[in-house]
Amino acid sequence: MTTLSDTDRQLIDLMLDDDLPDKECEALLQRLEDDPEAIAYLAERATLHADLGELTRRQSVTQTAVASALHPTPAKPPVIRILFGLAAAAAIALAFMVFPESPPAQQSAAAIKQPATTYVATLRGSVGCVWQSSPLQLNDGARIPVGHYQLSRGQAEMVFDSGVRLLVEGPAEFEVTGPESALVDQGRIVFDDGGGSQPFRLSTKTATLVDIGTHYALSVTGDHEDLHVFEGAVELNSNNQKTLIKKGQAVRYSGRTSNEPIALAADNFVLHLPDADSTGELLAVEPFDYHTELNDADSGHGWGTPKWTARDKLAGKWTKVSTHYGALAVTHGKDVSIRRNLERSLNLAQDGVYYVSLVVKSPHPIFFLIIRSEPSEIGDIEPGVRFGMHGNTVISHFQESERRTAVPLVPSETYRVVCKIVASADHNDQTFVHISPQSASATPFEPESWTTASSETDSEGLLRRVSLDVATRTHDCQIDDVRIGTSWAAVTRPVSKKED
Repeated sequence: MTTLSDTDRQLIDLMLDDDLPDKECEALLQRLEDDPEAIAYLAERATLHADLGELTRRQSVTQTAVASALHPTPAKPPVIRILFGLAAAAAIALAFMVFPESPPAQQSAAAIKQPATTYVATLRGSVGCVWQSSPLQLNDGARIPVGHYQLSRGQAEMVFDSGVRLLVEGPAEFEVTGPESALVDQGRIVFDDGGGSQPFRLSTKTATLVDIGTHYALSVTGDHEDLHVFEGAVELNSNNQKTLIKKGQAVRYSGRTSNEPIALAADNFVLHLPDADSTGELLAVEPFDYHTELNDADSGHGWGTPKWTARDKLAGKWTKVSTHYGALAVTHGKDVSIRRNLERSLNLAQDGVYYVSLVVKSPHPIFFLIIRSEPSEIGDIEPGVRFGMHGNTVISHFQESERRTAVPLVPSETYRVVCKIVASADHNDQTFVHISPQSASATPFEPESWTTASSETDSEGLLRRVSLDVATRTHDCQIDDVRIGTSWAAVTRPVSKKED
């Protein structure tokens, strides 16, 4: 474990964002010079910022960096000379770094979350919902903690981290009691085990239902309860008796009467969540519709600054990058780092869900999109949210949490990468990243599983500054259609140029 302090980590990010004065930058680098773990951390952050991307090449480039450190050019300022020395040492480690293998398939949140968590499920989607009671504001995509919920009307689909899906139809009152259990006081519930291996216990005032590879529906009223089994079987524990209700069977029971067979009635339930009646709000969009140069004109909407600006890189100068009409095209051998402020900040101190997406096409993409607070006083810095790709590895950072997942890519395919940011006033915050072919991403609701999920953390930042770093080593790269919105549909649905 590195002994690097949180303040030094924040100062490193400021330095790589060109927001740290030269004197403080020099002092920081001198302090880190004799700490190998700090050097490795600096190199990793520099790679993410595309500042020292050239140092990730193999041994030939490493030797060049070492030579620069051993024989620095006198004209170089002290800060840059120190950075070259640190980077050279770190490059040796990076040049031979092998990323740990990760599961190639999309994973459920349960598979990649930290063991200790307050969340057990996700509100995947809802239609016409009015919540009378809930532990937090329930927007589509919100994470679900243990607690009491009362739905006056509408339909809502909750996907537990185990894969279990509960489709709730209002009016309904229920309690989420754990990662594999819930209590229903009234209402209609459609249950699907989602292929999960652990049994899920759905309880009522008079019975407990345990699924066995099951798709079933439950109706709970003040007088009785009806159970309809469509697939698999359900172990019904009622009136001190255990009864196995099989596929195609339906029963009515209460605390006073025994099980009574009734007709199976799938039509009495909403078995699938209807299409959303709202596509959410599109907060900002950048279609890269420039006829000439990227930083010569305004494009898109929802931005607080009129155009993208470039950062002077520590290891090179900015070069204007031409764009195709409708895409940012970076030719191989160039590094691009641009930034732009949002008109409306993303407030992590309030309940809310935000989605950030972009389209990428490259046989070997290397890019990172970063959303963070505006720099203020030292010691009051939010690291923000970072996500991107290094080849076929999806990488995400949230606060001090980092996730890497290898995914299979088709070189000729165009992909959409979406980051979901879950914010809460009284509960933890969390981020998720999903990658899929662009043609498969335009769905009404978010996917049931994500490529990566961060651990939960508490953050109260106002995320406003958007930075985009693109590095091209051996292949061209195109970035397009950057969107920030409040729903999955808002950042993935096809839009016309007039809408942009």
